[in-house]
Amino acid sequence: MQPSSFMNCCKRCFLLFTDGSLSAVETLASTAICGIIHAIFGGQPLLILGVAEPTIIMYTYLYNFAKGREDLGQDLYMAWAGWVCVWTALMLFLLAIFNACDIINRFTRVAGELFGMLITVLFIQEAIKGVVSEFK
Repeated sequence: MQPSSFMNCCKRCFLLFTDGSLSAVETLASTAICGIIHAIFGGQPLLILGVAEPTIIMYTYLYNFAKGREDLGQDLYMAWAGWVCVWTALMLFLLAIFNACDIINRFTRVAGELFGMLITVLFIQEAIKGVVSEFK
């Protein structure tokens, strides 16, 4: 799949799964900001920056959770998702400070393949839900 087609698909997924709360503008702006920050402070030239499958799945489940709550709802979704990202960044900084990447040696390739299979199954599940809802 060409990178431009993949990014176009990811942007459309955000629009569909968040009822327009998170659109292509927010996606491009956040990707640009992360790219600039990574260019200044990062040291990994082969790191792929941008929207990937786990990101779409995370924001989809965040939105569905927020939509079902009276105290969050669609109005506070973006602020809540922002705070989730801030706390995630803090945890990642702590993991980096304590050099938690040494644990990766204890995992085998099976763990990576299982994670890939989980992402695939979740996307197939969302696709089947979409097809079923189309014919209701």
